[in-house]
Amino acid sequence: GELRLFDAETGGHRDLVVTESLLKKYRRRVDESREELRRYCMRYSIGHAPTTTDVPFDEFLRKVLETGGLVA
Repeated sequence: GELRLFDAETGGHRDLVVTESLLKKYRRRVDESREELRRYCMRYSIGHAPTTTDVPFDEFLRKVLETGGLVA
């Protein structure tokens, strides 16, 4: 479909048409980036707790703290 993306910093915008192939390419790149970040965190023993924007921050934080044994 057709989209208009707005730049929050400059106020500018860009119109684009999202095709099925473009959407697949985008999703593949997001998955690759997430996997690269996961591997980096594992390599350097950095905690990694991925989430999505539909999870309220307080719920996410509580789950991370509970999983880590920092709260009961």
